[in-house]
Amino acid sequence: YKSLSSSAGIMNSWKYHYDIVRPGISLYGCADNINLLKKYKIKPVIILKGKILQIKKINANEFIGYNQTFKTKKKITVAIVGIGYADGILRQLSNNCKLYYKESSFNIIGRISMDSITVNISNAKVKIQIGEYMEIINNKFTAEKMAKKCNTISNEILTSISKRVKRVYI
Repeated sequence: YKSLSSSAGIMNSWKYHYDIVRPGISLYGCADNINLLKKYKIKPVIILKGKILQIKKINANEFIGYNQTFKTKKKITVAIVGIGYADGILRQLSNNCKLYYKESSFNIIGRISMDSITVNISNAKVKIQIGEYMEIINNKFTAEKMAKKCNTISNEILTSISKRVKRVYI
């Protein structure tokens, strides 16, 4: 059998299909070329979420995260979410990304640690409770958008998700 086409090749031209094709990353709604995703109406299917382990009040002028990369200016409420770089969440997202809860988004504050992410939920319009989940990757913040923020590709984002993360296939 002759095979040349990966996901991008499949979408680029039928001339490269030969005997079989390998639709790898596009099965997850990702591709290096965002225009091809739009053209073929390929939608992301990945949702990555972490469980809220703790909710705390933090006073003004307190530091959050390793190396004190975030300092509170006023009293805030934070959620500690049980997912971190050991699960594949790149540390480049520290102080530089949001997590999602229902229709709202909340800033990651402090450095992402091995097992947790701290999120400022002070402005939550809905009640957030321990045991609920916040989304890291979803239809608003896709693996493609995360990859761009981390200066990498979606393949690296998805293959970095560790075996510690439970997978549910539907």
